[in-house]
Amino acid sequence: MKSFSQYFGEGVSCPEGTRWCTKCSKCLEVPCQDKEIKENNESKREQLLQKKQLMLNRQKLQLQMKQVQKKKQTDMYLNTEGVDRDKEGNDKYDRYKRMVRHKQGKYGVSTLKQRLKHGGVDYNIDNERKARNEDWQKKSGKNPEGGLNEKGRKSYERENPGSDLKAPSKKVGNPRRASFCARMKGMKRKLTSKKTASDPDSRINKSLRAWNC
Repeated sequence: MKSFSQYFGEGVSCPEGTRWCTKCSKCLEVPCQDKEIKENNESKREQLLQKKQLMLNRQKLQLQMKQVQKKKQTDMYLNTEGVDRDKEGNDKYDRYKRMVRHKQGKYGVSTLKQRLKHGGVDYNIDNERKARNEDWQKKSGKNPEGGLNEKGRKSYERENPGSDLKAPSKKVGNPRRASFCARMKGMKRKLTSKKTASDPDSRINKSLRAWNC
């Protein structure tokens, strides 16, 4: 059995350049306790560097959010010459930016927490996911012959207060039918791929048939 003095290396003569290791019970150049202290210091240093980098990223995002709220352009939206812009200075023909502005108006602007969690997303992605769970976005809320069924229309009205969707009308001269046909024909011509436009079973062609367009 080791004595107290032997355990702590007292009374043990080690060669020059070595020290007594209490864990290994022998003389070593670098005792185990010194290695553990060094590893702990390195891990703490890495954690501090990660925290500093995270704080810098948060500060940058906060500055960008303030500039967006003031309707000023940040480094994400750089000005370029020869680009058509609207009254607010936004590019009219950039599809991605138009999509982002549309989703911001529909679902709201993302919070700092959402930006950090979802990789800098610009709109409220949680509200968008809730909307996707509504019946009008699912097969259960869609009419197999085109458009939405009654369940889907009620679901859409719940999500968009003030809207009043009604069943399709095939009556010639109905202003609702004329408006719908004009909008959907323009969408088919400008925003639909050739493959989808020529497919008789696509949702847009089914909707046009349901309204007798």
